[in-house]
Amino acid sequence: MKKKRPAPQNDITGIILANQWDENGNVIGVSVYTDREEIYIVAQNKRIKELVSLIQTKVRVEGKIKERLDGKKFVYVETVKTIEKENER
Repeated sequence: MKKKRPAPQNDITGIILANQWDENGNVIGVSVYTDREEIYIVAQNKRIKELVSLIQTKVRVEGKIKERLDGKKFVYVETVKTIEKENER
């Protein structure tokens, strides 16, 4: 009998921060920084411009997550949802 693999993680929550710039100083790459001190580099795809506009915003992203042999984690974003800050009392 084969062992079942755990379901792959396909969503993460964190803050979008810039991690790559072009020669003119424009942001061309971002990462998601989680509250568990994990960093997920956002793979270049059609959603990158949308994510650049959300820098310093807390979001929940869904997509394929891959980890390279060197330990770097990448997320291939399919959907993005902003998370509203809780009202301070």
